Amino acid sequence: MTFNSTALLSIRPGINSSLEQVERDLTLYFEAPKDNQEAIERALTEMHRNSGVFHMVAMDGVSVYCAEIEKVLQGLATRSLIPSAANFGIIQRALLALTYYLDALIDGASNAVVRLFHPYQELQQARGIEMSLEVDLFFPDLNIELPPPPVLRIPVTSELPAQVKKERGQFQLAMLQWLRRNNLSQDSTNDALQSMREAVLSVMACIPQGERRAFWWIAAGVLDCLLVDGIPPELNVMRVLSRIDRQMKVLLDGSQDEERSIMNEMLYLLARSHSVSELVDSIKQVYALDEFLPEESALPPSELKQMLEQLRLQLLT
Repeated sequence: MTFNSTALLSIRPGINSSLEQVERDLTLYFEAPKDNQEAIERALTEMHRNSGVFHMVAMDGVSVYCAEIEKVLQGLATRSLIPSAANFGIIQRALLALTYYLDALIDGASNAVVRLFHPYQELQQARGIEMSLEVDLFFPDLNIELPPPPVLRIPVTSELPAQVKKERGQFQLAMLQWLRRNNLSQDSTNDALQSMREAVLSVMACIPQGERRAFWWIAAGVLDCLLVDGIPPELNVMRVLSRIDRQMKVLLDGSQDEERSIMNEMLYLLARSHSVSELVDSIKQVYALDEFLPEESALPPSELKQMLEQLRLQLLT
C-alpha cells in the first residue's frame, strides 16, 4: 500500500482533534503530575491510537515517530521518566513538528519522515538513548514499477535452492575476506566485494518472481558503492551485508521474512552514497530516493518559539 494525500485528508480531522486532546492532557498533567495521573494515561492512549491510524494508511514512518512519543509518555506514566519542564518541552516540540509535517504533506510535500529526525532524536535522548539513527524514519515507497531490464526479464538460470546455497557460500567466504581488508591489498579487497556482488546477482537470476528480484538488484547497488568507497564511513555497512546473508537463508529455509526492513536500510545507504555507477543511479531514480532524504527539517527552528508561544496562549484562553 502506498501513501496518498487523500487518505491523509480523510483522517486529518480526527488526528487534529486527538493531538489537541493530547496537548490539553499533557498541560494538565505537567501542572500537577501527582494529582493528574489519569491525564497522562489518556494522552498515552491517544498517541497509541494515532500510531495505529497512521500505520493503516501506509504512513509507517509517521507511525514509528508517534510510537516514540508514546514511549516517552509511557515512561512518564510509569514514573521511569521525570515530569520535568525539559521533558514537557521535548514532547511539545515533537507534537508541533508532527502537526507542521502533516500540513506540509497536505500542501504537496513528499512523505519524507526523515524531516522529523531532530524531534525524534530529542525524544530518544529523553529516554536515555544516546545514538539515534535517521534510517529509523526512512520509508521510501517500495510499491513502484521496476525497470524490465535488468530486473524483471532475466531468465531463470537454475533451480533456486541449490543455486542459492552455492551463492551463499561464496558470499560468506568473500564477506569474511572483506572483513580482513585492513590486512589485504586493495586488489584483494576489491576481489572480495566483486565476488559478493556476483553472488547477489546470481541469486537474483534464479528467483522466478520478478517483483522479489528488487531486493537483490538493490543489494548489488550497495556492493557497487562499496567497490569505490561511495558509502560514507559512518554508516553501518557490515550490518547490511549480514542482513543480505540472512536473506539468502530466508530463501533456503522459508524462515521469517524481514525483506521490507532490509530494503529500507539498503536504500538509505544508497540515498546517502555518491553516484558511482549506472546501476546506483538507476536505483536512486526508480525509488526517487532524493525525495525521501531532504535536507530541510519539518519544523524550522526559527518558527518553533513562535508556534510554542501561540500554543501556550491558545491553552490559556
